[in-house]
Amino acid sequence: MISESELHLYALKGIEVMQQRLEELRSRLNSAARPPKLHPSDPAHPHHKRWVKSISMARRRHWESLTPKERRAHLAKMQAGRKKAR
Repeated sequence: MISESELHLYALKGIEVMQQRLEELRSRLNSAARPPKLHPSDPAHPHHKRWVKSISMARRRHWESLTPKERRAHLAKMQAGRKKAR
């Protein structure tokens, strides 16, 4: 038969386990409540417009740096990919 002191120890151990479980559940709830981190390419990101502007400028600078021969080659690759996708 279990003595009263052993019963008390089991009860204390059970309480500790329950408290650990509650802490774990609280931390999960807190992490689920936080919004996920967004990349600026996501339209919901607060700096999306700034990102689009900077990317557009970078793409324009890159395109302007290409020679006419490189541009034609690039456009030919794009057209070949579109034809292949059909």
